Amino acid sequence: MALRRSAQLLLAGARQDLAPLVSLNRGFAAQAARNDDDYDKFATDASRSHVTWPKVLNAPLAEVDPELADIIEREKNRQYKQQGMDSGSAANCGTLEAAAATEVGPQGAEAAAAAAAAPGTPPGAAATAAGSAGAGILRGRRIAGSWSPSTRPQGGRPVAAELGAVRPARPGPGVTLPCRAGGRGPRRSQRGLELIPSENFVSASVMEAVGSVMTNKYSEGYPGARYYGGNEFIDQAERLCQKRALEAFRLDPAKWGVNVQPLSGSPSNFQVYTALLQPHDRIMALDLPHGGHLSHGYQTDTKKISATSIFFETMPYRLDESTGLIDYDTMEKTAALFRPKLIVAGASAALADKSKAWLLADMAHISGLVAAGLVPSPFDYADIVTTTTHKSLRGPRGAMIFYRKGPRGVDKKTGKEILYDIEDKINFAVFPGLQGGPHNHTISGLACALKQAASPEFVAYQKQ
Repeated sequence: MALRRSAQLLLAGARQDLAPLVSLNRGFAAQAARNDDDYDKFATDASRSHVTWPKVLNAPLAEVDPELADIIEREKNRQYKQQGMDSGSAANCGTLEAAAATEVGPQGAEAAAAAAAAPGTPPGAAATAAGSAGAGILRGRRIAGSWSPSTRPQGGRPVAAELGAVRPARPGPGVTLPCRAGGRGPRRSQRGLELIPSENFVSASVMEAVGSVMTNKYSEGYPGARYYGGNEFIDQAERLCQKRALEAFRLDPAKWGVNVQPLSGSPSNFQVYTALLQPHDRIMALDLPHGGHLSHGYQTDTKKISATSIFFETMPYRLDESTGLIDYDTMEKTAALFRPKLIVAGASAALADKSKAWLLADMAHISGLVAAGLVPSPFDYADIVTTTTHKSLRGPRGAMIFYRKGPRGVDKKTGKEILYDIEDKINFAVFPGLQGGPHNHTISGLACALKQAASPEFVAYQKQ
């Protein structure tokens, strides 16, 4: 009872302390979303991005990223084989009236159009009219990749009832709708303060891209070298994502490359290990109890916990518990004895150079802050940088691997340049080494998030 009472008092105090902050934040969101005069006034003023960011970052996909929206629309038309139709046509396949017109034939389509044009037509009535005038039942057979309406006579359930879409269905348990500032959205995101980085909320435009038809296409391989046909728009989306990834972190394409196909953070780290190391090669990384991650090779005295520690030899480095900082002196001595082939940051580049080891920086938690220029960039020191995309970067659940290109140093004996040779190794480790087809809807959503990451509104979001 005493413990429960203490927890209640602590929670009550926390709520009281956070109330002014939450109220202030809610006020910013309301002002940005509802006061269009202020928005129009400050939309081009980077110094007022703290006012405009909730509305700008939560705008629809077509407004936030018309280039990506066009790629998705073209892929949708390719999939439905209805090129040339505009977004309001049956190619959209997003409204009941369009679906009914497609399924019940010309007679039903005419009835649907007439019903839709009549004054005061309630939602769904057009589809019901189509069902009555046409085939009457949403049944059909698959012919050459499209649905053919059934010739079965009327007498069954009308089209609208068959679809169950006369009225918009409410989301089921656990379904989260996109949250737009000042609009109807999940109460947790509007009224709560989420402090778990991996449970950040994506913007409405990112969610729109992730929920698009890009998820339907399978595309083993890389842009321009796929094992399946029909990937021209998938290639465009992936190349756009790669371009924006380098731009978001201010990287020179001649010196850095990026793979945007990894499915999540732990696999991306393991893909780097398998690309650059041989089985049982040695890795040094921050110990898990001192702030490291499982994928960096955690093991106990009696058990190898991570697959990294099973396939490679791992040695942890630790913090000085009196200061909370990495004990670099002890770490340097350990590295001299252990001789790792790869060090996972935060270690210094000088230490990696002394050990002749690759330096991998995992910036999963801080990548949004790095993109905004609010914390030091690991790209100045590391050979490889990995990151998840769904934490402070505010993208969908995925990961990226950045790798250096071009000159690495000079051979002291010959005087010739030593070039980085890790691009092909990392790409091969991702596919076909450890993955099959990438998640194209995730890559599309990430492309949108990366465009937002280069905006002044994103910097304001990160500062907040």
